[in-house]
Amino acid sequence: MNDFDSMSLEERRALARNCFGCGSRNPYGLRLVFEPDGQQVRTTFKPQPEHEGFPGVLHGGITFTLMDEAMGWATYAQGIMAFSGKVETRFRKTISTDTALQVMGELMKDRGRTLQMRAEIRSEDGDLLADAEGVFVRMPEEAVRTLERLQQNLPLTPEISSNSEK
Repeated sequence: MNDFDSMSLEERRALARNCFGCGSRNPYGLRLVFEPDGQQVRTTFKPQPEHEGFPGVLHGGITFTLMDEAMGWATYAQGIMAFSGKVETRFRKTISTDTALQVMGELMKDRGRTLQMRAEIRSEDGDLLADAEGVFVRMPEEAVRTLERLQQNLPLTPEISSNSEK
């Protein structure tokens, strides 16, 4: 057991404060806030004009990032620090930038060193727009402790509202 195991969800969020996907203090990031729901985590994302690829269409890299973050947070919510090792993504429909998106990540199976994950993005109406399956790799204990020490020494920047508050 490491310090990460015993952290509250808010402490885990603070540890990731500069992350592009979920960092509350990253002025260029998505500022996603995931809420746990059993083995799943969920958030709502409202795309902004700067997130588009083609006019009015969410950029594929942002689509992937939403699902990668969802899978990552599904591990973090369980007290597991892990990184994506392999992710297969399916873009099922064009995603408009003018609608709120429902993003879900789920821990499907804990295999010890690796974790089987899945994520999906749905429209407000429940249409499946994109989904992903991934294998995440659990961080070794010493790497977790090193990361915790590094994060504690990062300079603080002002809090920024979450994306779902825009």
